Amino acid sequence: MRRNPLAVAAGQHIDGLFRFGCGYARLAKDGRHAWVMDLYQRKAILTGKALACDIPKCPQADSVVRVKGQIIGSDGGVFLWVRELAPEIGVSTDICGLDLATPGWVVDQGMVDALSGIWSTLAPPYRELINAVLSDAVVLKGFLQAPGSVRHHDAVSGGCVDHTVRAAKMAVAIAELTPDLDRDMLVAGAILHDIGKSIEYRQNDYGRWAMSRFGKRVGHKVGGALIVGTAAKECQLLSSEQLEDLLHLMTCSYAPTWAGYRLPATAEATALSAIDRLCAGRVALH
Repeated sequence: MRRNPLAVAAGQHIDGLFRFGCGYARLAKDGRHAWVMDLYQRKAILTGKALACDIPKCPQADSVVRVKGQIIGSDGGVFLWVRELAPEIGVSTDICGLDLATPGWVVDQGMVDALSGIWSTLAPPYRELINAVLSDAVVLKGFLQAPGSVRHHDAVSGGCVDHTVRAAKMAVAIAELTPDLDRDMLVAGAILHDIGKSIEYRQNDYGRWAMSRFGKRVGHKVGGALIVGTAAKECQLLSSEQLEDLLHLMTCSYAPTWAGYRLPATAEATALSAIDRLCAGRVALH
C-alpha cells in the first residue's frame, strides 16, 4: 500500500467507502485466481487484494464501492486484504462525496477541505443532495478540475472550486448576519450554483480549457439544473418545494424574462446572485 493519510496498521479491519480504480486478475501463491485492485479516497490510495472466490467480479472503474477487509503486512509491503466488495448505491450523509474523489482529480486539497467542512454543517437533506450530485464520477472530476471561466475569473484548473469556496464562505457569513435567511438553502445553493461547469468546459491534450460542445449549446446554468434535478430523484429527504427553491437560486438572473431567466424572487436568491457577482469579481473572504 502506498503511503497515505489513513492511519493503518497490520491487523486493522477496514469497513468503508472507496472510489474503485482498476482491477486485474493474477494467480495467488497457492495457484488460486485472485484480484489486485486500486482503491481511492481523496487523500488515500490503497492496494487491495482478494481471491476470486470472494470477489467474483470487479466493479466498474470510478464507481463508489463499500469495502470490508483487513490490513495485511508482508515482504511486499502493506496492503488491504479484501473480504467483501460491493457497489454502493447512494452515499450516506455521514461522508462527503468530495472525499470519495481520486487524489489525482484534486487540484487544491486545501480548498476541497474547506468545501467539505462547509458541507458538513448543512442539514441532512442538502448533504444528501450534494452527495447525489457528486456520485457521478464525470461531474465530480469535472467540478474539481474545471476553471471558473475560460477568460475571466478563476481561469485556471481548479478555479471552479476556488470560486465555489469563496461563494460558500460568503454565504455562511451573510446567513450569520441575517437570521431571516434560510441558511442551509443559501449555502447549498452557493455550493451547487456552478456545478454545471463540470460539463461546460473540457481540457485539451495541452492542458488548455475551452467550452465543450455542451457548454456552447446549453451552458452551465441549464446544465447545473439538469444535474441537480436528476440527482434529486435519488434523494429521500429533500422536499419538492426545497428542490424548486434551490433550482431557482441556481438559475435566476438579472436578465430579460423573455430569455427564459427569472429574476431573483426570494431573499436567498437575491443574496446568492449578489454573492456570485462579488466572488466572480475576485472579492475573497478570509
